[in-house]
Amino acid sequence: MKKICVINQKGGSGKTTFAILSCLALASAGHKVLAVDCDPQAGLTNYLSRSEDIRLGLFDIIIGKKSGSISFSKNSAII
Repeated sequence: MKKICVINQKGGSGKTTFAILSCLALASAGHKVLAVDCDPQAGLTNYLSRSEDIRLGLFDIIIGKKSGSISFSKNSAII
């Protein structure tokens, strides 16, 4: 199992876009992919989610701010 982390403190550097495209490319090549979005803005979660109004992210759960679940389409969150 390989792990890839996309990390950079600077905003607007393309981290989410790179993560989405990397996941899609790896999944298209037949690899199993799990994307974990730790960004408080939850851009990756919003992109992959079925819901148009995401107010819950992993960051919120980790800091204990919220609890709950997020619904994903069959082919988007875990490809």
